[in-house]
Amino acid sequence: MANIALFGLDIGKQTFHVVGHDAQGRPVFKRQFSRNSLLEFLARQPVTRIVMEAC
Repeated sequence: MANIALFGLDIGKQTFHVVGHDAQGRPVFKRQFSRNSLLEFLARQPVTRIVMEAC
């Protein structure tokens, strides 16, 4: 996952969808998380820009 430049988050009530993009903007990672597993996942990642949807 060293080539991920940005994470995009889609926030839901029970699950969070995460898409990782490389420096050229191409999606290279897609996964669905629960709240706790998302926090654990992001804590293990290097410093990376995270963008979230605005409701």
